[in-house]
Amino acid sequence: MQVYQTKITAPHLKKVVARERLFHLLDESGDCPVTWVSSPAGSGKTTLVASYIKERNIPALWYRVDEADGDVASFFYYMGEGAKQLRKGRNKPLPLFTPEYHTGMFAFTRHYFESLFSRMSVNGAIVLDNYQDAPEESEFHEIIKNGLNLVPEGIRVFVVSRREPPSSFISLKAGSVMSNIDWEDVRFTLEEVQEMVHYRKKGLSEEAVHRIHEDTQGWAAAIILMLDGKEINRTTTGTIGESSVFDYLAIEVFHRLDQRTKDFLLQTALLPSVSPEIAYQLTGMEESSAILTYLTRNNHFIDRYGNEYRYHQLFREFLTDQAKKAYRSDELLSFIIKAGKLLAQSGQTEEAIGLFLDINAFEDALPLILGYVRTLLGQGRSVTLEEWAEKLPDTIKDNTPWLSYWLGMGKLITDPTGAKQHMEKAFSLFEAGGDHAGCLLSAAGAINSIVLEWDDYKPLDRWIDWIDNHVDPETPFPAPEIEAFIASAMVCGITWRTASHPKATTWIKRTLRACELVEDPAIRFMAKGNVVEYYCALGYFEEMYHVAEELRQGAFSSSASPHMHFSYMVRAVQLHDWINSSWEETLQLIRNAIIKAEEMGAYLHLAIIYTGGIVAAFEMGNLELVKDFIKKMEQVAVVKKQSMQGRLCSLRSMYYFLQGDIAAARRDAEDAVKIALETGVPYAEAHARIKLAYILRAMGERERAAMELEKVDSTYKPVGIVYPLYLVWLTRASIYFDEINIEKGRTALAEAFRIGREKGYAFTFYNYWQREEMARLCREALSAGIEVEYAKEVIRKHNLIPDALHEELQEWPWPCRIRAMGQFGIIMNGEMLQPSGKIQKRPVALLKALISLGGKDVRQETIEEALWPQAEGDNAGISFKTNLSRLRKLLGNEGIVEVKEGKVSLNKNYVWLDAWAMESLTERISEVWAEQRKHKASNELSELSAALVNIYQGDFLCDDDDPWAIPYRNKLRERFLAAVENLGNMLNQAGDNEKARFLYEAVMERGLPQK
Repeated sequence: MQVYQTKITAPHLKKVVARERLFHLLDESGDCPVTWVSSPAGSGKTTLVASYIKERNIPALWYRVDEADGDVASFFYYMGEGAKQLRKGRNKPLPLFTPEYHTGMFAFTRHYFESLFSRMSVNGAIVLDNYQDAPEESEFHEIIKNGLNLVPEGIRVFVVSRREPPSSFISLKAGSVMSNIDWEDVRFTLEEVQEMVHYRKKGLSEEAVHRIHEDTQGWAAAIILMLDGKEINRTTTGTIGESSVFDYLAIEVFHRLDQRTKDFLLQTALLPSVSPEIAYQLTGMEESSAILTYLTRNNHFIDRYGNEYRYHQLFREFLTDQAKKAYRSDELLSFIIKAGKLLAQSGQTEEAIGLFLDINAFEDALPLILGYVRTLLGQGRSVTLEEWAEKLPDTIKDNTPWLSYWLGMGKLITDPTGAKQHMEKAFSLFEAGGDHAGCLLSAAGAINSIVLEWDDYKPLDRWIDWIDNHVDPETPFPAPEIEAFIASAMVCGITWRTASHPKATTWIKRTLRACELVEDPAIRFMAKGNVVEYYCALGYFEEMYHVAEELRQGAFSSSASPHMHFSYMVRAVQLHDWINSSWEETLQLIRNAIIKAEEMGAYLHLAIIYTGGIVAAFEMGNLELVKDFIKKMEQVAVVKKQSMQGRLCSLRSMYYFLQGDIAAARRDAEDAVKIALETGVPYAEAHARIKLAYILRAMGERERAAMELEKVDSTYKPVGIVYPLYLVWLTRASIYFDEINIEKGRTALAEAFRIGREKGYAFTFYNYWQREEMARLCREALSAGIEVEYAKEVIRKHNLIPDALHEELQEWPWPCRIRAMGQFGIIMNGEMLQPSGKIQKRPVALLKALISLGGKDVRQETIEEALWPQAEGDNAGISFKTNLSRLRKLLGNEGIVEVKEGKVSLNKNYVWLDAWAMESLTERISEVWAEQRKHKASNELSELSAALVNIYQGDFLCDDDDPWAIPYRNKLRERFLAAVENLGNMLNQAGDNEKARFLYEAVMERGLPQK
């Protein structure tokens, strides 16, 4: 459908009087970006502004306001269509005011107008004509006021109205944003009347011109009629602009026309606008184009907009009143119906619907409404649909299932409960009428409305079961769009209500297959988004990756709308790092999405974005950031919905748990379980129970924790949904290790890590987020040889580090391993570095000095004094910076050596140092010795002995004689010997003299003195 031309097209100017007086006034008013031109009907204000713009050669965007703008989505749509005429941004349309923006209308308005103004040329203008036709109670006025406050320097806005500005616009005038030109300015002066006479009717006496001016009070409409008519009574100021006075004047002109022209006027005035083609079809007059040209040329109150002609409102009111007198009611009705059908045929569907509704031709209006509704909702104009439906009688509304269906679709986002009621009504009517396709669509619509309520999901069962029982898996739907809508709705319902549904895979395949055939990118995006959500909820991350990548490609295609770009950003907040494994990038994406949502007024998306922020912050181990996002999420309106409240409780329980507030964590976890049960969301219940199990384990209630895990296991194990089982087995392993039940712990850990390896769960701790515990489990896996490569992958992905008592663990996949006990060596990602040459000697010396001085928070000046004691001035500092840069380059990782506030450290997240492991191990041995447990297990002592010997391969930096290395060397040697003595005594006490002797021989082999 082509956009209604007269709404976004400037009027075609006839030969008009150039009103230089007013042009100068309009020039002066340019100090304010907005000029409000108000005067009575027929005073020439539209012609004034149009002629000024033409005279001053101002590139202008013309917009005619009417009743349709009461649905503000109509304004945003039509203005966006008008903006396509602008050179800038021609291929990037302005956003539509779709339902998700309703809660952030004024943020959307700001974004919209800023984008609109950015596309305009400097010194350009916007004209809002016929402003008085906007419904008084509409939000339209507040939107325009906010938009006018944003007009940038160099751009002007002209508002043309019969009325003064609304009272709420007073702030614009007070802030020097708006100036006024009113009736006293617009009315024609005597000189301007004389000029008009010169154009229209030469030869009039000065006395006659004076009388015209005096009698009309400068009212343009009256002047024109007096020039075309005969003597009339004087026009008083109080009657200027009134239709009764205009009628009196117009009738004098009208009766002078021939009957054929009169009939032409009376019939074409039934249309809001008319083209020569439609005029001919309506009147049957071959000379229709000539008549329109004549009327325009002679200024018979008709304006041309492109190929369309529009009567002045006063003249049209006069003509329609005359038509009622000239034709019988049935004749008039026949003319109007014919006019409406011609409008519909020409693509002016909205005008046709309005015409039919005005005359109660409901049977003619209804098919047009139902045929146009997809277009209307696609433009975000659900309010217009509701207004049309309200005008229909109850007998039609209550018995037209498709009307109920589309009203429900229009309310899905803004009023899902109302949408559900419409869908239920539509379903009943379709079922009664035997319309199978209608039943399926309304059932799918009911599923979507229930999901969007964020409340009780148990009613989904009715609709899921009905569709399952009435759809043949082998029979396709009538169209791929219908298939995508119904199949993806089923996927959505299954996700929330019955994840173990036996036909879930079938419905996913049907959804994706339909998407390959659907042309509308928005439908594809919606359908694939539901599939992604299913995969995400159930832990099918590899499958999710492929569909998410298709979403990304669609969102950045040339056919994608700004809304699709933003919707992908919201989806990507949930999925980005599970695709790219970079939570830092996700955090930036989340921040960008928040800015975009607030900028565009898409507040409905904020809860999802904040949830993504909480997840990312948990993955990064940043609890302060988690807290910040939780606070933001608590302020979002949708969180008051029961299901969203459950999600918040579940996430908040983990925050309290990791903060150490176990009581608060338990309270929220139990609430999350309760809400999941009440709302009927099995996967939410599973994750809530698992979190509760974490907390119960920390409280020592292992039996109760095991019961919670068993409930999850019994639900998901039979149906093969493994991500909850992965978390269950991880937690069971922790419980068994707590109980020193090593065998069961390793069995549980083996099952968890098997699932993790097979399903690729290394990149996320989703709904686990216990870094220290996962490090412990990975250590146990490495020690027992359980899924070693998977354990190492988890460690690398998350930079896990073992607890201090187990830093000596050789199998841990540190990015950087440094051996300083005995032969010095650096191993990066499993490869031994081979520093060579003079250039690399000094950076390695810097590393050795750093280690010798403790490796943590060593003052930079201390290192400089150790390595360059003779340096003068800033030379030591320069040498330090140069060699630090070379060292980092040698190691291939900027993060291994950190410098903060003048202190230098090795990053323990990346580096394993045998000297540190030696210190940790000797501390552990000292603790064991201090416990004085006479019956210490010999195998544990043996493990400690083997670890000690394996680490201490020789003296610290044994090949270096630098004085700064000696203190640490002596310290480590003393600790080693003390540990040997303690271990030897304990082994002897345990009766294991052979292993004690082995330990002593290792000391002798290293050439160390024996105590």
